Amino acid sequence: MKKEFQEIGHCGGKFKVEVKTPPNQKRSYSLSWSSSNPYPASIVGIYTDQSGYPMGMIQLGGIGTPFNPPPAPNCLTIFIASDREGLFGHECPRCQGYWRSSGPSAVSDTCCPYCRLTVGGENFLTSAQRIYLHGCSEMITNAIASLDNGIEYISMDEIADSVTKEIKLPKFYYTQESQQKKYTCKNCNSFNDILGKYGFCSSCGRYNGLQELQIDLERIKLKISSGSHEDTLRDAVSAFDSVAKSYLLKLVQQIPMTKRRRNDFLKRRFHNLKINEKDLKEIFDIRLFEKVSDKDISFIHKMFARRHIHEHNGGEVDQKYIDESSDTSVRLKQKINETKEDIIRIIELIQTIGQNLDKGFNLIFEKP
Repeated sequence: MKKEFQEIGHCGGKFKVEVKTPPNQKRSYSLSWSSSNPYPASIVGIYTDQSGYPMGMIQLGGIGTPFNPPPAPNCLTIFIASDREGLFGHECPRCQGYWRSSGPSAVSDTCCPYCRLTVGGENFLTSAQRIYLHGCSEMITNAIASLDNGIEYISMDEIADSVTKEIKLPKFYYTQESQQKKYTCKNCNSFNDILGKYGFCSSCGRYNGLQELQIDLERIKLKISSGSHEDTLRDAVSAFDSVAKSYLLKLVQQIPMTKRRRNDFLKRRFHNLKINEKDLKEIFDIRLFEKVSDKDISFIHKMFARRHIHEHNGGEVDQKYIDESSDTSVRLKQKINETKEDIIRIIELIQTIGQNLDKGFNLIFEKP
């Protein structure tokens, strides 16, 4: 297993700038990249101004397919290669968050997984990639100025192979850094490598909370036959609490509200659903219990309240449990043991209210 925050080297390869001056015609250049290394490798194209400042993404097609037009006259065409895992690093200009993905798109905007800033992919270049663009632009402009017909190379292979702590790296050499949560978005099939567990997909902008909840619930299901049912209930309720808090945090970050209300939401726990369900519905129009029967709602409240007595009372009923659950079938100090059937049922219902939470959350950010 690869370590978190491990430096991932450049994939290598060779960049070639070829300058041509046909008789009685304007001097021009072409840029190409090739690699014969055993690592995964890919490239993205960037339009820059003469100083290397990124202006827009290039839609790279097949052989003979023209690029999309540059956003301004006299733009340079520069390629950025991936790291040795075929991934590209990104840095958000608003929150300074760093992540890796399979690459920015030239036909759709890129989304920051952390603050949800959604703009063109050229805006999310890392500082090292920007230095690289500047270095490439210098090489291109110098080649055009000094060569009538000729070729200049940048060999990233030689640089990558010689990297040690004792060698000072050229200014245009860049590496990436692995993060903590690596996942493939189920909505668009794009790869993301982000800090923490939850975030927006950088390709389609879909939040991965429901996807992570489903993974957690599948893992918890495996414990039903072999583990304690009481432990399984605690794990299932905790999984929902974790993901629900992550959704609420993103809502607080994205939607303007007073400081007092923001602080109130940030302190919320979802072990007791009654207050949270009411506020989510009235304030955000998120309907946790949409298409959930009254009988199932009562069961959910009861099982969520039982998490408390299993966690803190050794399974013995207290007055808090009776008040929160309205469970009249038990008496004070009675020890409760969970059944396999109830555990399976509550996991399925947590899946349902998780889907409702995700649906309502995404409706808030849906484009008109």
